[in-house]
Amino acid sequence: MGGHDQRLVHIRLEEKPRGLVAHLTIDNESKLNAMNSELMGQFIEETARLAAIDRLRAVILTGAGPKAFVGGADINEMAALKTPNQAKEFITRLHRCCDGVRSIPVPVIARIQGFTFGAGLELAGSCDLRIASEDAVFGMPEVKLGIPSVI
Repeated sequence: MGGHDQRLVHIRLEEKPRGLVAHLTIDNESKLNAMNSELMGQFIEETARLAAIDRLRAVILTGAGPKAFVGGADINEMAALKTPNQAKEFITRLHRCCDGVRSIPVPVIARIQGFTFGAGLELAGSCDLRIASEDAVFGMPEVKLGIPSVI
């Protein structure tokens, strides 16, 4: 959340004979593509942009690098939340990311590799289809700590 201009979410549009295919990549590879507030804000913006493209025929959602689709929410940012209202705002942003995926009027395909934990599993569940590599690992580690899935 440093206020810098680094893009943590990228879209590459690919022209096909019947329209466009968008490749939507979550790019926070050094943190296993963990979702922090900055990334979530960019993700919400980009899914809204994709939802408005008339010639769009499909979206492929993935995480950068081979180690993770999305390793979950950013634990360091979550630990720094001081008030219930801050926690609610953080969880609301996660909800809005999932809503953003569901608002895209064409099939959204999750291309899953590596770790897919917590918020990443929720995000994958928001997609219309999920295709996982053999090395994909799924989990909701927060439930072992007594924290319910909130998305």
